[in-house]
Amino acid sequence: MTTQLSDVAKLQMRVTALEQKVEVLEAELAQRGMLPQPAATIKRHPTNEPLWAELLARGIIRLPIPAELAIAAEWQALPEVEKEATRKKLRELKLTPSLSEIIRNMRAGWYPDESEWAVQP
Repeated sequence: MTTQLSDVAKLQMRVTALEQKVEVLEAELAQRGMLPQPAATIKRHPTNEPLWAELLARGIIRLPIPAELAIAAEWQALPEVEKEATRKKLRELKLTPSLSEIIRNMRAGWYPDESEWAVQP
């Protein structure tokens, strides 16, 4: 019984130390603006809530961090003409070599320098 009590005490001390480390890490993430926003800030259709909950629970998706929300807000604030011009430019973008070629070559041990990644139209 004494061994079990000492094991429990050791585990409690370990949990306390880990909780303190988590608090420090969360504070650092908050300072950098990298903590996810509460779910209430994301617009979702109510009928999809069980699906969202399941995907979050499995780690397939995550909530956006403040930096991602800021980028999304910038995009949404753009005039529609500017958004469409950006979409058109992205649709016309030609990658040379193509992504599949890059992957195939990297698997074969070839790593391009930055000048070989993409060609501007």
